[in-house]
Amino acid sequence: MRFAKFSNKVGRLAVVALALAILAGCSSLKQQLTDKVSFRLEGIDMAVSVHRGNSLIPDIIADLAVEVEITNDSLIALTLMQMNYQVLLRNSVVGQGASQDQVKVAANGGRNTVILNIALSGKELLAEGFNLTRDNNLPPLRIEGAGIVNSPIGRYNIPFTLRFNEQSNTDKNEN
Repeated sequence: MRFAKFSNKVGRLAVVALALAILAGCSSLKQQLTDKVSFRLEGIDMAVSVHRGNSLIPDIIADLAVEVEITNDSLIALTLMQMNYQVLLRNSVVGQGASQDQVKVAANGGRNTVILNIALSGKELLAEGFNLTRDNNLPPLRIEGAGIVNSPIGRYNIPFTLRFNEQSNTDKNEN
């Protein structure tokens, strides 16, 4: 009888130890995804338009098309489910959104691209001192956010920062 109770306790302890080992393994795999998946700005294009609304003053809209490359150097294939982001000019938010494009990215160096279509507030850009003219270069922009990835080991948010026309034009994850 005592042996049965002892055996039962050892069995429970073994199950708990196995569960903890699996959780620790998943945690290190999550860290690998965070460390080995990167987002890089490939290209950016802007079109300025004027929309007449209900008021006397028309709204100025700056539409950005931002091409982002996702690279997966981890051992785990993944699917980018969504990208949530904010666009900042200096430290002011001038746009935000979420892409719903789902793309698969293979393991071991797989790459894919996503286009973020972002409508920036012309009023916010003007308030920051950016002159909206046809031949004007884009101002220094920073896009901060997180890519939501789904993999065989779970769903994770991977933060990113993309820089355009800033001091450091090297775009990398900033965790």
